[in-house]
Amino acid sequence: MRGMVMGDLQKATRLLMSSIPAADKAVLYAVGNLDGFVHSVREGFRQGSQGVAQDDVLVNREWGFDLQGINPRVDIWHGEADVNVPVQAGHYLQDALPNRRTTFLPGEGHFLMLKHWGEILSALVNEG
Repeated sequence: MRGMVMGDLQKATRLLMSSIPAADKAVLYAVGNLDGFVHSVREGFRQGSQGVAQDDVLVNREWGFDLQGINPRVDIWHGEADVNVPVQAGHYLQDALPNRRTTFLPGEGHFLMLKHWGEILSALVNEG
């Protein structure tokens, strides 16, 4: 995968796009988003695939602290059509965190932030 991401841009883009839902494709193909996404993926693999693999390992095991001990408010935005991080993960955090504000968006995928960034930033600065 690293070789493809760092080499043939069009082949890598086709491979990455073949497995994502229509909602994510629409967001990524919006003007300006695809270049940023490709740059981000390339940067993630620039020093190899070990960091990407380690992220997958760490997120799927015990973190070594109790989520109930997190006191500041945590805002969770999750697309219900996300295939990278299933919506159950968002519901788990909703149930586990004592001070959270959750927004689940039907039909939205993993890249909802690129589409809803203004709404997300407004919600973060709004204490209500």
